[in-house]
Amino acid sequence: MKIVQWCDYKGKAHGSMGSERVVESLTKGFLKLGHEVLMRVHPDSIDMPAPVVTEIPPDAEIIHAHGNSSKELSQYGVNFVSTVHGGGSDSLNALWKTDPHFICVSDYICKLVGKKQFVHSCVDPDDFVYSDKKDDYFLFISGLDWGEMKGLFTAISLAKKMGFKLKIAAAGKNQQILEEVRRHCNSKIEYVGGVEGQQKAELISKAKAIILYTRLNDACPLTVAESLISGTPIIGSINGSLPELIVDGKTGLLCKNENELPKAIFNISQINSEDCRQYAVDNFSNIVACEKYLKLYNNMILYGDVNGNG
Repeated sequence: MKIVQWCDYKGKAHGSMGSERVVESLTKGFLKLGHEVLMRVHPDSIDMPAPVVTEIPPDAEIIHAHGNSSKELSQYGVNFVSTVHGGGSDSLNALWKTDPHFICVSDYICKLVGKKQFVHSCVDPDDFVYSDKKDDYFLFISGLDWGEMKGLFTAISLAKKMGFKLKIAAAGKNQQILEEVRRHCNSKIEYVGGVEGQQKAELISKAKAIILYTRLNDACPLTVAESLISGTPIIGSINGSLPELIVDGKTGLLCKNENELPKAIFNISQINSEDCRQYAVDNFSNIVACEKYLKLYNNMILYGDVNGNG
């Protein structure tokens, strides 16, 4: 199949570009499966996994957009679908919610907005390092500007009270949050800044666990897939899609409130790294996501609706 991946960004994806990294992982997955892929991204993008185009070729069989509107996409005369990588905070009357071309990234969002089709955010396992040998630290990794909405200061407070080592891998523009983080740093709490590539892969793979006590209605945080594919469990909240993404007691520990976090810190070593890795391969790898998307592409081509004929 000739597929155009369309996402309005300048690659290669970096920093907090979560959905953009998913686009690149999907592209690599489709190529591995033998499909032809073109990328409609900023023309100055570099080191992309497939050729970059500025126009939609007339022989394309499907456009897979990421956030674009149906009005924008319908002008090309090519079948299309569009993935909404968030959606939890969109207005009740957002047009995409009733549009047959749109796909969510979690069942949580589907149920929230009344849709049926979702494909979880994915990673390319080749981009990460698996390790069942863990170093003596926990990890917080997210966009710095989310701050306590992702549980940043909860993780810091927990580290201070319990005396464990915490590494904070986060980059952002909010200087007030950055200064506050640095004030908390000591011999056991380390701010390492933003991380990319091999440094990021090694950092995740060697952590005892990632602490993701999010307070947001997250649609499908990519951190989950990145962590589990590395064999690293997650200590998370029960907010948003986390209960859907994390198997409590097998790939991580979910906490109903902050009072449950210390027990999770003590017990997280009981989680098996290989269980985390295998679950991620089975559920969050780019090949699995591509195979799911291919079914939805065919639904759209045959029936004009990602739901198929009913």
